[in-house]
Amino acid sequence: GTTATDSSLHGNDGTLVHASEWTDGVYAGALNLNGVNDYVSIPDTAELALETFTVSAWVRVASHSIARDIVSKGEDGGSEGQNLYLRVAADGTLSAGFEVDNGGQVDVSCASAEVLTKWQWHHVATRYDGTSLDLFLDGVPVAATASQAVPDANSHEIRIGAGDDVGFDFTR
Repeated sequence: GTTATDSSLHGNDGTLVHASEWTDGVYAGALNLNGVNDYVSIPDTAELALETFTVSAWVRVASHSIARDIVSKGEDGGSEGQNLYLRVAADGTLSAGFEVDNGGQVDVSCASAEVLTKWQWHHVATRYDGTSLDLFLDGVPVAATASQAVPDANSHEIRIGAGDDVGFDFTR
């Protein structure tokens, strides 16, 4: 199908963009994103103006050559700021963060020293509770940054498998 159903029961279902294909995953189905323009688009709602959040995903990276957004909301450095991102950096490490003060004047972020093993499934997560931005890799805390900042609100969609410039591959 062309719908990624929200398992949280909040009804924030996503639409598969550019014919992403379903494949086997860790527990059930997973998306095979082609690394060119496939992603999942979740429309913005008032519920998604995130001041605190937890984002988690199972990912399997094919290479460590470019930064890859796992989940993002907003423009990196754009006029409305980036409400959140969880990404694999070009060196294979994990990072998460958000922008404050519209337009990216302040970036609250943290990054792991651990490198994701290529072609292996990893559970990745980030949590911001209003006091600390925390990053987890395979259930283990790997980085944290203390902050009481409020992430920029914006009207952008949430993208799974892409940032605002599209083009990422996590399962091939």
